[in-house]
Order: sequence, then structure tokens, then C-alpha cells
Amino acid sequence: MSAKPNQKQKLIIRLKDPKRFLPLWQRDREEWLQTYAATEDDLFKNLSIRWEVVTINNGKRKTYSKTYNRQAIDIILHHSKTGHVKDFVINESDLRAHVKEELTIKRIGGTPREYYKIVNEIFTNVVRRLFEDLDPVYYHDHLAGKLTVRVEP
Repeated sequence: MSAKPNQKQKLIIRLKDPKRFLPLWQRDREEWLQTYAATEDDLFKNLSIRWEVVTINNGKRKTYSKTYNRQAIDIILHHSKTGHVKDFVINESDLRAHVKEELTIKRIGGTPREYYKIVNEIFTNVVRRLFEDLDPVYYHDHLAGKLTVRVEP
């Protein structure tokens, strides 16, 4: 590089393959894969921060409530009065885009049967954590084996 007396020298570096600076285990993978536990954590955070407006006293007062915590409390109260267990319903529209993407068969893999088993386990563990935050003793004594989780569009 020769430069004229009053000009600054420019150094241009062109990288042939920017992936060559990544560690070996990351070079081959184009996307990050999450563990099932991390997906459970994301789903739990997603469900535990969802709020809704609740009217009380025949519409005289409005307040905010966490949607899925309120549903869990309603299930506990319904079971204590009637002895029947209602389904825990999760609306698919409440899930964030990246959580939906992590729960696809492309990300989880396996046969369709294995996929549904893993997704069911993830949702069951998340709902278990929601109930354990509210009342762990009642959940494990009365609801642990009876509660079903449904995901609705």
C-alpha cells in the first residue's frame, strides 16, 4: 500500500466466511435449539404475566387479574365445592410468537406421537408450576393426577 503524502492509508479486510470465527459446535448449526426446560420456563413466564380486566360488584368496580392464576384459583375453588376437576384451558392466542415456534414439530422433532407426548408434558409441567405457586399442598393432595390441560385456538 502506497499512499500519497497527505492521505490516510485505508485497510480493507474481506472475510471469506464469517462463520469460521465461531466455535466448532456452532458453525454447523444455523439456528439455536432450546432445551425443553427452557421452553417450559418461557411458557411459564408467558402465562404468568398475562393480565385481564375483571369486573366485580355487578360492574361497579373493575380490577386487573392474572388470567391463568385466576383460572387456577377457580379450578381449586370448584373442586373444593363439587369434587369435580375442570380442564385448564390455555388460549393459543395468548402465547408469544417465539414460544409457539419452540413448540412446533420442527423444533421438537420426533414422530408425531413423540411430539404430542413431549408437548403435553411441557404444558402439564407449566400448569403444575402455576398451581404450586398458589397452593402446593392442595394441588398435590387433590388435583395432581386428575387435571387435564387443553390448548384452544
